[in-house]
Amino acid sequence: MCCIALCSCSVGRHIPKGALYLDKVGVVSGDPEATKPLLLEDYIVQRPNKKWFGAKVPLRLYCLSKPDAPGETHSSFWRKIGEAPVLYDSLRTARTQAIMRQVLAAHGYLHAQVDVSKRMKGRKLQLCYQVSPHERYTIAQLSREVEDPQLALLINGPDTLQALIREGDPFDSSTLEAERSRITQRLRKTGYYKFNKEYITFVADTLPHSTGVRLTMHIAMQREDGRSLPQPHQQMRIGAITYHIDDSTAFRPSLLHANTAIQTGELFNEDHQKATYSNLMRLQAIANSHVRFAERPNTDTLDCDIFVNHA
Repeated sequence: MCCIALCSCSVGRHIPKGALYLDKVGVVSGDPEATKPLLLEDYIVQRPNKKWFGAKVPLRLYCLSKPDAPGETHSSFWRKIGEAPVLYDSLRTARTQAIMRQVLAAHGYLHAQVDVSKRMKGRKLQLCYQVSPHERYTIAQLSREVEDPQLALLINGPDTLQALIREGDPFDSSTLEAERSRITQRLRKTGYYKFNKEYITFVADTLPHSTGVRLTMHIAMQREDGRSLPQPHQQMRIGAITYHIDDSTAFRPSLLHANTAIQTGELFNEDHQKATYSNLMRLQAIANSHVRFAERPNTDTLDCDIFVNHA
């Protein structure tokens, strides 16, 4: 009986006057090979009703209720376990188009188009996003502007061999972000404790009458805050290392020293900080640990406090 009721229920009586039921949504690309890796379907803002095993079971359960009696016990039960029909929202469609264009542009398709086609059958609407990526832009010219002379020796020197962006590569914002992270990690392994990727920015200008981009990477000087004067980035060295233990009888000092990768006198190295965490947490006697650095005022020294709690 339930199966028959589910199959025979009507969606139309639950659609308000003047509204449309969003039946299907899809994406069609003029260049599937180019757009497949971008997973544009994931950016659809408004989706049709959910399916269970290929059928819109939650919607069908909802349709067993009476449209004009939401408070009635029988209707309330079906509404609670079901799903109301999705009503088409043109603003969400426009939002989806805008997001898809942003995603395409971020991957080098700067003049991509996302059009919408609609197919109506009664009060049911089928929606299709038609994507035309057009040509992909590439990095035609690449330059690096580094304000800090010491950093410039590194960034414009041997480090370029490890760079993730090169002339001739597709213009892709995810690669630019990866390059920001790579440079930041490199510097934080060689003493630059205060450096973060916000110091690295990119400016891209399209070249006339071509699909080339002039890309400039800029690395700013260090600033303590928005009001301070810019200054060269400072390399920091490790000063005193102090252990804070909740139970001094639980650990031998030699055990903690042996598992501490951070060493007094060495340049700050983020990898050593991570290794220290990893080493300490492998010890069965330790429940948790924390490594904290404190700058000595007006020096290039970082004192290190290591907090350890026994299991």
